[in-house]
Amino acid sequence: MTNLIGRRELLASGIGLCASLGAGAALAQSSVTPRREAGTDALGRRVGGGVPGGRPIPKRKAKTTKLFLTPPGWPNAIDIDHDQQRGFWVQEQRHDNKPEAAWLIDWNGKLLRTVTTNSKNTSGMCYGGGYVWSDANRLGAIIRIDPKTWEVDYLIQTTRMPGVAERLHGIAYDNGSIWQVTGHQKEGTTGYEGYTPGLVKYDIKTGTVVELVEFVPGSCDMHDVTIRNGQLYGVDAGEHPGWSIDNPAYQHPGFPPLNSPSGGYVFSIDLI
Repeated sequence: MTNLIGRRELLASGIGLCASLGAGAALAQSSVTPRREAGTDALGRRVGGGVPGGRPIPKRKAKTTKLFLTPPGWPNAIDIDHDQQRGFWVQEQRHDNKPEAAWLIDWNGKLLRTVTTNSKNTSGMCYGGGYVWSDANRLGAIIRIDPKTWEVDYLIQTTRMPGVAERLHGIAYDNGSIWQVTGHQKEGTTGYEGYTPGLVKYDIKTGTVVELVEFVPGSCDMHDVTIRNGQLYGVDAGEHPGWSIDNPAYQHPGFPPLNSPSGGYVFSIDLI
């Protein structure tokens, strides 16, 4: 990549970029401006959210299987232990301004290590292709960070597709693609029963949405996603905004109040 962007420069200019390029631009940083076909945005996408060429976006279904509970808390982010392959790193999100813990949990749910962090309201990020990736919600983009310099050198705009963009959350790197958590609340509902979790998959080179996944009824509520050997995994913080915490069936000893039946769980995700 050329025209590297520093963190401060990005934050100072990103909002202006979003405004000037419009809601449909993908903001991939490049030294060359590609020729744009009439009726498409900067990534070649057509109105309506299809892939370049006007073809519909492939859609799939998925189901989840609960694996184990994390230590008590609101587990809001998950990734695998890339260096030593010991298990999952799960990061909690707190709402009391206390330090947030990161837990190293083996593949079967055994707690191996607890690290106290200075993070606040931790959500999803991931590592892949030699870079750290993060969903920057103020920019409406997924950004790529060089772990050697901690500079942002590339970004793609997250989807604005109706029914998908209402909730965008954690991300996972998958061999040149990025998975992002999404979901849709049925109109007139305010709880788990009216919610359908989902995933959206982006091509990193173009920022194009290449696949949509909708979860079958009864699936776990998802706050972040990760992948290992082609298998997707998720975690549910159990604190979905706007949902009631009054259901006794959703609670676990030692945990804060939870508002979904999968709250506190790490689970596998199977595409069907």
